[in-house]
Amino acid sequence: MAVGTTTIQATNAPHILFSEDNVVAKFNHKKSQWGLFYNLSARNFKKTYTDIDETYVLENKTIHRVQEGLHDQNKHFTHNIDLSYNLTEQDKYVFNVVFRNSIYDAPSLNQSNKLYDAADDDNYIFSGLKNKQSGYTPSLDLYYQRTLPKNQMLTMSVTGTLMHTDNNRLYHEYTPQAEDLAMLETDVTGNKRSIIGEAIYDKRFKSLVFSSGLRHYRMYARNEYAGSSPVVSEMNQAKTAAFAEVQGNIKKVSYGVNCEENMIIRHDSKWTEEAIYNILDNALKYTEPGGKIHIQTERQELFFKISISDTGKGIAPERQAEIFTRFYREPEVHDKPGVGIGLYLARTIMELQKGYIEVQSEVGKGACFRLYLPVIKS
Repeated sequence: MAVGTTTIQATNAPHILFSEDNVVAKFNHKKSQWGLFYNLSARNFKKTYTDIDETYVLENKTIHRVQEGLHDQNKHFTHNIDLSYNLTEQDKYVFNVVFRNSIYDAPSLNQSNKLYDAADDDNYIFSGLKNKQSGYTPSLDLYYQRTLPKNQMLTMSVTGTLMHTDNNRLYHEYTPQAEDLAMLETDVTGNKRSIIGEAIYDKRFKSLVFSSGLRHYRMYARNEYAGSSPVVSEMNQAKTAAFAEVQGNIKKVSYGVNCEENMIIRHDSKWTEEAIYNILDNALKYTEPGGKIHIQTERQELFFKISISDTGKGIAPERQAEIFTRFYREPEVHDKPGVGIGLYLARTIMELQKGYIEVQSEVGKGACFRLYLPVIKS
């Protein structure tokens, strides 16, 4: 059985161009749903102006400047369009497509002014700004999720976007006798294209979830500046990354591990493992049941960062330097097992590998230890 709804809402002024109109439609048939959204926003003000009164206090004088607005035109149109399609079979798959576009056209965003010093309003000049803008930003989103046998799931998504803008601006200053004082024109054309793709595989086990996948990002931008100072700028970027994540529970504490990108780091695997283990051991020891522990990796310009955060008892600011000294233990944790050398050893291991360790913590809100190892330049 096919069903659908359509809603139309319109707001318009009787004597000037002032409209805010919307159309929303949905149509369902079996496993499919189609959607439409359209918005038109239009304005045309033929007599707009802005008055500005400014005072500038300089080292040796004060300037009181007055901008007296004169009537000019402000006219613009915006069209927003969304088209969507969804195909769903419960517990099996979801497929979703969304196309969006925003079209903007402003043929007149003008300003005219009379400028003078407040102490000498007979001595004035005129300024005029003629500004035209237009642009469009279409985008396409594709999303697919498939439930596989044995607690597995595959998710894929792709988003492509195009942005185009044109901006023409002419600023003019002149005397009451129409003598030109200044004229500056800029004409900017901007184009940007980008695509983002992602594929994720999830496998759910009894006490944890394993996720892995690929991400790809590519962007190209070109801006052309014409007029009084012509110039062209271009930018081209691309990035591909692989990642893996594990989430689950140990001793009623939730944990997560997230690692992005393949990279080469200079380290002793045995001793680095020892440093990470010491910090994780403390996190498990001082995090109450129901808390969370998370490991995150990140590549930086010079270092590979490993962040280990928890929602445990936290460390007071005045003690954060002491915790890395040998045999140091906070007074309130003497009932916990340990001799107080774990963090001292972790810092020593990092320093011997030309890296370092830092901590950020707040009492009652957990702690985050960050280990930095040097990256090998490829």
